[in-house]
Amino acid sequence: MKRERGPRRSHASGKTESAFARSTVPRGHLQRKNMKTLIGALALTAAIVAGPVLAQDTDGPPPSAPPALASVPTIDVIHSREARDGARIQQAVDAGDLSPGEAHRIGEELRNIRTQEAELAQRDGADLNATDRQFINDRLDQLGRSIHWIRVREQDRW
Repeated sequence: MKRERGPRRSHASGKTESAFARSTVPRGHLQRKNMKTLIGALALTAAIVAGPVLAQDTDGPPPSAPPALASVPTIDVIHSREARDGARIQQAVDAGDLSPGEAHRIGEELRNIRTQEAELAQRDGADLNATDRQFINDRLDQLGRSIHWIRVREQDRW
């Protein structure tokens, strides 16, 4: 009759002994082998990931314009937005959606944007470059969100 492999009891202590513990290969040897396999797999993964990045051509000219600046508004669009935001502030004051303090703060922010636009244009030689126009446009976006938030908040109070 053949004996099955599996946990067996040690006669002296009564504890079970696993097949791993009965192995003739020292335990540290298996851990080192597993570690070497893991390091090899990580090195291979790094080579696969880094290969395309290192193979890129860096001798060519840089791209003409980043995609974010491709849709920069013109100066006329910026001026019409400033006028529209000024009208929105006045409408909010007339409707009672803005308190005098809020109207003053928002109007002051619009004046700061216009002043900064004039300073940037003077620095650039009477014309705003694409980066400056995008910056002014972003500030106008923030101002528009502030006006909207204040008006909605006031309407929710009632």
